[in-house]
Amino acid sequence: MSQTFNQLRVDVVEEKDDWIGLRIFVDGWPFGPKACVDPADLRESAFGSGKYYILTCGCGTPECADIEDPIIVRYEDRWVIWDCDDRYYPYIADRNDINGDVSPKFIRYRFLWDEYERSVRKALFTLREKIKAKKYEGIAWYGFNPAILDELMPRENEQ
Repeated sequence: MSQTFNQLRVDVVEEKDDWIGLRIFVDGWPFGPKACVDPADLRESAFGSGKYYILTCGCGTPECADIEDPIIVRYEDRWVIWDCDDRYYPYIADRNDINGDVSPKFIRYRFLWDEYERSVRKALFTLREKIKAKKYEGIAWYGFNPAILDELMPRENEQ
């Protein structure tokens, strides 16, 4: 029996006010409003299971963007599974709610591990190279240290 899975895409975005960061798409839909993606937590989620604030506020504090609980990331066999509470990710609930039900829901995404890691690695590499080539006024969230982008990703030293 085949299992269905979701598609993750992570894009590097540049804005006219000289800011650069990441944008996540799940199954072609933006994951989150114009919240900031935390490259460090996204990177850590490619290492293994844990609780990650993959989205945060522009100041670096998730609660400031009304994100009270992290995304729970689990690795099972060849899957990367994201569980999140739609109270803190309401834009997902709006998209997934087809019956008008407004009660809190747990939302689960299942990604193929190799595709997940490849998408995260590619985005972080591109972000790192763009930052090296140009000076930006803002990178990801305020105070983000781009040195994290120079650290190896899982299996990067094997290639």
